[in-house]
Amino acid sequence: MPPSVDLGIWHFNAQGNLRRPPVSMQAGRQRGACATCHYRKVKCDISTAGIPCATCRKAGRNDCKVHQKRRRVGARSAAVPVPIAAAIDEAALGAPAPILHHGSGGGSGPTEDITLLDVQPASKAALPGFSGEECRTLLVEFVEQPSLNDRPIDRDARVTYIGTDVSNLNFLTRQRSAEQGPNVCHHPSNRIARQYIVHEPDRLPTDALQLPDKAVVDALLDCYFKHANPGFPVVDEGRFRAQYGARDPHNPPSLLLLQAMLMVGAHVAYPAPDKEAMKATFFRRAKTLFDARFERCRDEAVQAALLLTWHFDGAEDVAANAWFWTRTAATIAIGLGMHRDAEPSTLVPHNKRMWRRVFWLLFSLDVALALQYGRPQAIRLDDCDVQPLREGDFVDCGHQTQVAFTMQSVRLSIIISDAMRQRFRPNANHQERTSALVDADQRLAQWTLGLPEQLRLRPTLSLDLYASMLHLSYNTFLILLHRPRPPGSTVHDVMKPEDADICSAAASHVQSLADALRERDMLKYLPNSTVHVLFTAMIQLSVEVRFANPVLAIAAQRRFDSILASMRSLANVWPQADPILYYFEHLSKRRQQEEQAMLEGASSNGIGLDHAQNEAFAGAELGAHGVVFDHTGAETENALLQGGDWQHLFQDGMIDMQDYSAGLPDWDEWRTHYWEGPSYESLSPEFNFIT
Repeated sequence: MPPSVDLGIWHFNAQGNLRRPPVSMQAGRQRGACATCHYRKVKCDISTAGIPCATCRKAGRNDCKVHQKRRRVGARSAAVPVPIAAAIDEAALGAPAPILHHGSGGGSGPTEDITLLDVQPASKAALPGFSGEECRTLLVEFVEQPSLNDRPIDRDARVTYIGTDVSNLNFLTRQRSAEQGPNVCHHPSNRIARQYIVHEPDRLPTDALQLPDKAVVDALLDCYFKHANPGFPVVDEGRFRAQYGARDPHNPPSLLLLQAMLMVGAHVAYPAPDKEAMKATFFRRAKTLFDARFERCRDEAVQAALLLTWHFDGAEDVAANAWFWTRTAATIAIGLGMHRDAEPSTLVPHNKRMWRRVFWLLFSLDVALALQYGRPQAIRLDDCDVQPLREGDFVDCGHQTQVAFTMQSVRLSIIISDAMRQRFRPNANHQERTSALVDADQRLAQWTLGLPEQLRLRPTLSLDLYASMLHLSYNTFLILLHRPRPPGSTVHDVMKPEDADICSAAASHVQSLADALRERDMLKYLPNSTVHVLFTAMIQLSVEVRFANPVLAIAAQRRFDSILASMRSLANVWPQADPILYYFEHLSKRRQQEEQAMLEGASSNGIGLDHAQNEAFAGAELGAHGVVFDHTGAETENALLQGGDWQHLFQDGMIDMQDYSAGLPDWDEWRTHYWEGPSYESLSPEFNFIT
């Protein structure tokens, strides 16, 4: 006989067929109807006849299942508008639990014990999205609504983007309302009932509807609005806090957005490893709600997708993590028409402001990821006519919002986007690439001249967090714009000596800024793109440590050791920095072994070091991972950075390296070091870095 199988409530009937018993015989089950009869609103005898019911048996259906009555999430009492269940014993933010347990309000245990409500397949006719008069009449109701031109698009309406003139919906709408201006492309429509848009609601785990204790939620929200939202103002703080504190069961805050905000709050509030456990829990809940299309407001789905980029979900960098969520947010945003000018529409004013702000934040993140991976952007400004970002768009974001930083970051992203398309596109010729480089340098110079005082680079390196973030991005792009192309490339640009000067100065600034942030314990507030920033500077500095001039080589080694320490600290915040850290530590150990072997060989042959090398290494010692750490050289270089020569590097927004680069080796040596050498042969483009 075959091994016994626990069939649970299933049994064999007289005909030998495997069937469920009648609902009345099942412990804990209530009398009711099957899912098909419930949606069709017809009488069902499943409680007496069992599965399948008479209606499904007559129709030949094999997908009969009991309709599961679920608690209505939107129907909340006035006393508790958000289902916050006691989940963490340590409510104080200073003593977090290592693993976030789930509340008992929904009657479920830990995540491992959660079972799906039903896993039987359903036919197309039984799915709610394919039936119902509401779905059938959507197009008629939209096109023939009498208030198409003047109905406000508020929380009681659903925005419909009709697309460009090539769209059939655009044609029908223009034909129906010829008196409306040609620039209106956003129109109101009726909201669709949740059962017609949610994906498989019966299979939604109750874990996704859980929240920790209210004290923990409040603390995480405070951390989010203090450390994350000011520089990445996705959420209107004023409106969200008013909605969260109003305890209005008819207007609760978005649970999807709230779970995503709690995830980011845990990122900036908790140290590792507690942070990763909490982030994983909130991410899982938010992703479950997102995949189920639980949130009816597509605006908040875009906001949540942007916040989910703050989580590292494994080594997959295409179908997961920031790349995936940014593209997902861009898909929804473009489908809503956020890339188009919504001013002529009847969209309510606060949504117009939020749309503009969220779109430009999405664009900046899209540019940063395209620059990081060398992939095409999801958003092309040639297809957009959305108005530029303005200060009034931040009126609801709270007093801590960094308005100037956000606006300048968007302007820098526009310059980077244009330069990438013109200089690095595959079919660009030599003249186009050269022209793009000149144009990018001119626009970057104008951008630096237009920076407000609080965001300008200062010689004391005492910039605040957001000014530092801005200059980290700026200097990283300078390196990527001016460094030489790899060998074997079909592109043969004529490089100039000033390209080496620009890359060297930019890498030095990245190292100094990262070092200052590390000393103030502020690396944890930086976005995940900072990993790419430090990675770029480390490649540049790894080239400079092999300069023939030993004084310059030791200074570069000191900067390399400093930025290596910053990357080590950043790896505690963003795990994707670990492979890069290991790679450069491995190369440093190899370099140490090669240098030791060279010295031993010279000693055995009776060859002494020349006077310049003795003078350069006199005050140096081998630091961690074989990097030379020069104490005397550090003091000299710091004095240079504090003086007028360092200010001269960015005077009038342009880089002037004539004084600084007087001792630099010639251009040919620098370009050769970039791609050759026994210790750095894996710096070729064929090496697949995980970033």
